[in-house]
Amino acid sequence: MNFSILFHKCDSNHYDFMLEQDEALATWQIKEEDLEKLKNGNIVKTTKIKNHEKKYLTYEGMISNNRGEVKLFDSGQYEINLWNENEIIFSLKGVKLSGEIFIKKITPDEYIFQYIPD
Repeated sequence: MNFSILFHKCDSNHYDFMLEQDEALATWQIKEEDLEKLKNGNIVKTTKIKNHEKKYLTYEGMISNNRGEVKLFDSGQYEINLWNENEIIFSLKGVKLSGEIFIKKITPDEYIFQYIPD
């Protein structure tokens, strides 16, 4: 399956971390300042946001209704090791990131992410 991380430049800059699923992209919002922490192996809080349409997997450009602009930060393939209601574990191979990602639900909309590089 495919994944992508888009930098969303808007009133509150952030990254959209998206995992391809059947008909949509499961999406979490990562604060701009937290991506570097994540890359260094730190645990960061994220917010689950509505699933995105698959067209955003490779989209770069302006977002409708003056919601800012997105640029591709990273993309590649991922392989699921575990996916249930409260936890997701997968391996990813991207251009910039390659390793294991652990996602754990802490509230209905809040999750923690941890990245362990190869």
